[in-house]
Amino acid sequence: MDPSAIIQEIGGGLSAVVNVALAVALVALWRRNLTLTDRNDSLNDKMLEITQTMGRENRELIVATNTTLTAATGAINAAVNRLDRR
Repeated sequence: MDPSAIIQEIGGGLSAVVNVALAVALVALWRRNLTLTDRNDSLNDKMLEITQTMGRENRELIVATNTTLTAATGAINAAVNRLDRR
């Protein structure tokens, strides 16, 4: 619908012009918000994927570190036991 027709339909005058201008601005902002929301959703999905990958990699690193420490502790305990037997 034509903005001037809407202005005439709601009675004309400055208040009608302001109301129509605000409605047009509201629609423009609403459309922009939809676009930004879609973009933010995809960014959030990517950040979630990165965070999950980092968590997985950290868990794998912790398991490898614990395995190495367990092996080193075993070797140290064996050396201490040999020294104690002397």
